[in-house]
Amino acid sequence: MTTTIELKPESGQKQGSAQCLVDEPEENAGKENFDEIPEPQAEVTLRARAIGSVLLSGSLAALATIPALQFQYWEWLALGLASPVALWGAWPFHRAALLSLRQAAATTDTLVSLGVVVSYTWGALALFLGEVGGSRAHLNQELVIPQGFATSQIYLEVAAILTTVLLIGRYWEARGERRARSALQAVLHVGGDTQREQLAHLLATAQNDKLAVQQLVERISAIFAPMVIATAVAAFSFWLGTGASLASAIAAAVAVLIVAGPGALSLAIPTALLVGLGRGAQLGILIKNPRAIESTCRIDTMVLEKTSTISIGTGALGAVISAEGDITDEVLRYAGAVEAASGSQIAQAITDAAREKFETLPPVYDFTPLSGHGATGTVEGQNVVVGDSQLFAKRGLAVPDVLATVRAQAAARGETAVLVGWKGHARGVLSVKGGIKPAAVQAIAELKALRVRTLLLTSDNTVVARTLVDRIGADGGIAEVLPDDKATAVKRLQADGKVVALVGDGVDDAAALAQADVGIAMNAGSDSAIHASDVTVVQGDLRTAVDATRLSRRTVSTIKGNLLWAVTYNIIAIPLAAAGLITPLLAAAVTVFSGAFVIVNSLRLFSFTSVRGRKNQ
Repeated sequence: MTTTIELKPESGQKQGSAQCLVDEPEENAGKENFDEIPEPQAEVTLRARAIGSVLLSGSLAALATIPALQFQYWEWLALGLASPVALWGAWPFHRAALLSLRQAAATTDTLVSLGVVVSYTWGALALFLGEVGGSRAHLNQELVIPQGFATSQIYLEVAAILTTVLLIGRYWEARGERRARSALQAVLHVGGDTQREQLAHLLATAQNDKLAVQQLVERISAIFAPMVIATAVAAFSFWLGTGASLASAIAAAVAVLIVAGPGALSLAIPTALLVGLGRGAQLGILIKNPRAIESTCRIDTMVLEKTSTISIGTGALGAVISAEGDITDEVLRYAGAVEAASGSQIAQAITDAAREKFETLPPVYDFTPLSGHGATGTVEGQNVVVGDSQLFAKRGLAVPDVLATVRAQAAARGETAVLVGWKGHARGVLSVKGGIKPAAVQAIAELKALRVRTLLLTSDNTVVARTLVDRIGADGGIAEVLPDDKATAVKRLQADGKVVALVGDGVDDAAALAQADVGIAMNAGSDSAIHASDVTVVQGDLRTAVDATRLSRRTVSTIKGNLLWAVTYNIIAIPLAAAGLITPLLAAAVTVFSGAFVIVNSLRLFSFTSVRGRKNQ
């Protein structure tokens, strides 16, 4: 049987579901250091392409903008400078486009490849077949596509500069991704070999899984590139049909292809997710999969398993009271012998105290654990029962009034009272003091600030549970919960429409962790608890669970901001490019800016700091 303890909400505290978008103050960048993954060969090659393209396109830009450098037929040198960039530098985009073409698909890399190929081919043809006498061929440095240009207008600078700026962006994207992966892998250095293997498995899952919204964006992206190509063809046909020059029509089409290139839309979700997962790993939070980020963002109730999150150490024996005569030593010896075969923290406290007082404890026979209630065993010929009042009532053992009073007084102090009996009735009471982790009090205050309701889950009786709830400042509690009933308690909350997170660490918590919308396993927990959970907290600190909630909200907020920017950018930029109001060169610049905005916005998640740096409240 479980008993729910409800407390009145604090004045001014709002009830109801928490919002995923929570405004939080900007935080200083974290100071944690971690070993980066060695730079892979692909990144080294990408950097070489970027550096080479910068040198060549920089020389091309100088040649185009400084009249003193423009000797007769200088445009052929311009072709020589642009060719390596458009062919060798842009090869990653061309290769991706060819691979997509083999699968009858189109991606944003396809758009870039087409833009580079069309602008470079047009420039080369203009030189070989156009009006190339003297210096009549020239590069366009205007922001709006000029009308009436014939083949004297070449777009070599578009092919070169577009390739260069996108290579730089791709290189910095790769560096940012490597940094995030380094942070994720920095977590393998914690715990033993078995734990490292578990965390490595979770890491692989986290990197391969996808958000529901990410799957939607990918479906949209599959038709986005073909739509952009169709828009480019339509823009080319329109301008050619209205009497514009071939160069102007090509410029409009190329601008459309470029402005929709690999930028905000393709980077909006993956970069934020990877950085969020990486920052979490730095702070000792391993989020099993991206869907857990979505779920953690929505939680409005956090259930705290007392032993895992609130209690400190194994507790300490407070007092031993006997009902008749001076038999406290016998009560402690018998209780210590029975509890020595148990594994709970309460049992450990009793056994430690008994072993400290007596050199040896008598052996126990016919030991029988009674999950959640206590245990029985035969000690020195006596059938000894150690447990709560429900167990004594079920076994028909009478509890003298004096012991019932002592038990009630211990419960009122927040102590756990354990009855010890043999020969038909209770003989004594042992009270166990449970310490409270100072960090737990701060964590609960932080959760309240996030509008997350906190409930204490405990096997203690209602009186003890209420005292603990008052001491830690929780919103309520669920008392007298047997291990097998934890999942049921979570189900009840979910049936009331709550989005529930449960924090636990033991074998008995695995079912409840799996049942919760978000299961948070403390690092000291069992293998089954870690596998059943959605989030693994490397340190046994409840404040880290608070960090997981805050980081998930910040990550989802960043993703939504990135998507809003990406959609708005494409809605505005593509029509402008089709209308001839954006040159290919300007299109390249705004495309890179759009992608850079998303990357920088995502990297801001590395500035997320833990509540552990704040003073205890």
